[in-house]
Amino acid sequence: MRGGPSPRRIAFAAVFALCAGLSAIALLDGFHSSYPISLLQKVGLVVVGGAVIGGTLMAIGLRMADWRDPESEEDFDRIVDRSERLAREGLAADPEDEDALAEAVHRFLARAPSLLMLVQAEDLAGEIEQANLPGTVDEHPNWRRRLRLSPEELLASPLFRRIAAAVNEEGRR
Repeated sequence: MRGGPSPRRIAFAAVFALCAGLSAIALLDGFHSSYPISLLQKVGLVVVGGAVIGGTLMAIGLRMADWRDPESEEDFDRIVDRSERLAREGLAADPEDEDALAEAVHRFLARAPSLLMLVQAEDLAGEIEQANLPGTVDEHPNWRRRLRLSPEELLASPLFRRIAAAVNEEGRR
């Protein structure tokens, strides 16, 4: 499938998910109209809507990233060659080693020809949770969370030193 799923296929999947969800909600409504069932209906609508929106956004993201399954032996060989090149250039990392992966990502970004490169303090501290969760007000402490490390601890942490060294080695200061 060149260039990811077709718009027609995405639309079909979205309509199918919506129909399946609405059918389940209508079926539940036919059985009982108590509070738990009405709550399930509302949750079902939110979940179905979220699935449709999420699936659409994922498909758009894959298309923008030019994602595609290898269609031929030649495509597969190109993917293998790219992976081997990244490994030779020091940009491959074991996905299980989060620090090595963080270093490889920052090293890759540091090689970009952009005039400016920033490194998030959360990345340097090894924070997992994002600082801002769009669409929330009270459910998430948007922009109010503090790092778990003090500035002194951050500067002394092995992850900070590893990422700083990698970015420095790539010529960024």
